[in-house]
Amino acid sequence: MSCVSVLDAIGAQTHHDDEASRRAGLTGQIDRLKDLYMLGDLTKAQYTMRRQGLQDELESLELTIDPEAAQAEQLLSNFAEF
Repeated sequence: MSCVSVLDAIGAQTHHDDEASRRAGLTGQIDRLKDLYMLGDLTKAQYTMRRQGLQDELESLELTIDPEAAQAEQLLSNFAEF
């Protein structure tokens, strides 16, 4: 494996980690937003508008995931089973 390939792989992993972190952050924000609505701190309209924005951002992150890469990641994470 060449130096460039190794650097590309490291960069791709870092990008993947950043996306996973962002996805977890957005999911947490949606959960906290739900809590605020249930506590009465937000109106239904405020909750719906903010949740939709977060959901749209979350979906845009999910669209950037390459299905083949996700499948390869799953296979490699369970490699010990083989």
